[in-house]
Amino acid sequence: MPLKEREVNTIKVVYHPAIQKEYVAEAAEALSSLCTNLEIKAELPGPQGAWEWILPAAVMLYISKGLVDGFLKELGGDAAKGLKRGLSKLFGKAKEPNIRWGTQDGSREPIPAAILSIEIELDDVGTRAKFVLPAQLNERQFLAALDKISEIMPAASAHQQRRIERLEEGKKTRGLEEAINFDAQHHEELYPEKLFAFPSDRLEWIDAHEELKQVANKQMKDRKQKAVKQNSKRSKKK
Repeated sequence: MPLKEREVNTIKVVYHPAIQKEYVAEAAEALSSLCTNLEIKAELPGPQGAWEWILPAAVMLYISKGLVDGFLKELGGDAAKGLKRGLSKLFGKAKEPNIRWGTQDGSREPIPAAILSIEIELDDVGTRAKFVLPAQLNERQFLAALDKISEIMPAASAHQQRRIERLEEGKKTRGLEEAINFDAQHHEELYPEKLFAFPSDRLEWIDAHEELKQVANKQMKDRKQKAVKQNSKRSKKK
């Protein structure tokens, strides 16, 4: 099946139905200064099996490649007006329903959903950068996070370049579409999406996939140490 032709100059806003559409409409008005081709819809996510930063945000914003430069420029503008003001108001209002994700069997305490994720398209082969802003941020911290997106963009661009180079190599033997599918399944560091998060206890953009890897490694190490201690206790009892 051939790759789908990607739309140019499109902004999509997907929000949880618990959020009043009037709040989303205000932000959409600010976004319309970048593009009149807006797609806005309320959607309830289905069951998820993912880590905190990968779970759907209450509001998900998608920016197509042709609009990225203008979007980033607007983020560097005055916080009291324009796009930043619209996003800031939406961020505050989207907290009100207190949307939380939990397990179906209730085995874990529900966690707050991230309030906003911003996903930008970097090229025509599906490379994207996604920025996740959690509920714990206050307005000042939220605006600081928007300001700092430009600082982390070089990391997103470097990821994009590595992925393009690998796809070019794979295309010679597999064809482009098969190379893309192969990358997504076998090369963790070159996933199509480069994920960043702005946790409230650190107040800087972090590489969320790298963070997840460290957490998983620590959990594995802790389990091994626990197993060693349990085996040691059993040996002493004998």
